[in-house]
Amino acid sequence: MTIKSFKTFIDTYCPEAVEKKPISTFTGKRLAIDGNNWFHKYMATAQKNIVMTSDLKEPRATVDHEIVVKRWITEIVKLMGKFLEIGITPLFVIDGPGRELKWETQGSRNEQKAKRQDKLNDLMEKMEQWLSEDDSHQVKNMPTKFLTEKRKWLNSLYRIEKGDLESLRDALYACGIPCLRAQHDAEELCSNLVRVGICAAVLSEDYDTLCFGTPYQIRRIETIREGGASGLTGKSAKGMPLDAICEVVNLNMLLSKVQWSLKTFIDYCILCGCDFQPGKVKGIKGIATKKAYKLFQKHCCLEDIIRELELSGIDTSILKHEACREIFAAKPPIELCLLEEDCPADDYDIENLQVGQATTIDEVQLRLDILDQYELRSEYTTFIKPRLEKIEKAENTKHPEIFEPVGISTSTDKPLLELNELLKAQPSARKISKK
Repeated sequence: MTIKSFKTFIDTYCPEAVEKKPISTFTGKRLAIDGNNWFHKYMATAQKNIVMTSDLKEPRATVDHEIVVKRWITEIVKLMGKFLEIGITPLFVIDGPGRELKWETQGSRNEQKAKRQDKLNDLMEKMEQWLSEDDSHQVKNMPTKFLTEKRKWLNSLYRIEKGDLESLRDALYACGIPCLRAQHDAEELCSNLVRVGICAAVLSEDYDTLCFGTPYQIRRIETIREGGASGLTGKSAKGMPLDAICEVVNLNMLLSKVQWSLKTFIDYCILCGCDFQPGKVKGIKGIATKKAYKLFQKHCCLEDIIRELELSGIDTSILKHEACREIFAAKPPIELCLLEEDCPADDYDIENLQVGQATTIDEVQLRLDILDQYELRSEYTTFIKPRLEKIEKAENTKHPEIFEPVGISTSTDKPLLELNELLKAQPSARKISKK
């Protein structure tokens, strides 16, 4: 989810709000990771890698989704090992059920995906037709143009099923990585975790995290190599050294540059268009970054802008501004967690959520069983376990504040202890233990 044309707004009116910082800036702190945002990027990459190495000359040949999922989970586990190596505590947040206001947006995305599937089906029929046209046409001689187009459509048709998410949650649990499920949008819970000081920043490419009030958003992580920077987001996690550079959006700097309150900024984003509004063109047609900015320079509030537009005969009902304001309003993080029926709110100790190793024999065996189930024991032993031990040895280390004061605490000086009750109470743990 994102705000329409928001990058243009930043580049034009407040480029100073985007800062380049070494990833080691966040050593000793928690990052709230917009799970669905990153999961989709890594799934797309896993799909592409399998597609590019698969024999697709048979017209109906596709890729094995289970192989793609295994690759996806393995790469995410490796990425978590890199964060732990730097001393960062990763906290994944997964989307819950979508809000009704977002159903049309999701429906539109599903329609686009169905169209891509139709394109692939048409191509397969063309490949079959080519084989039947002449006896000399054989599978091994399938024209390159067909294979190139087939890979293109297969790359665009990656998917994350409910079972895939459960498998990933199991794997994260086994590796000692905390994972929460949001009531609705993951970025909403992520942003409020940062707003109250539980985490230091949100890791997400979606700008709407700023509407939810996160003071700091990490949009990209780049590794430094000869010849320039190379993007890491959504790619293999084989390299993320301490000198890796992350792109951080500073909300307080942004508001200072445009001289707006957070409330005005949210209203501006609503006017530009967001996913909680109906229609393929979010917001009001013809009103994007620059025109919306001029309107807010002229008027002090969204209601005045709406009145002016309506006097000009423009229908503003599409904005759904009251409902959107309520969604973007600050809320206690615990109210945004999707709690399991058999796991009371008191067990969700989100303020002290930490990474950690198993502390009982039964839990150790449970985690090993999960790792073996997904063939991840080698990755855990190589990428995760040594770094968990390193963090636990440094549990009394204090980390000074590295950002300017913003009215809330972004420090996570609390000791990095064993996995707390929230992680132990994950539904994935209970589910597998009953097998």
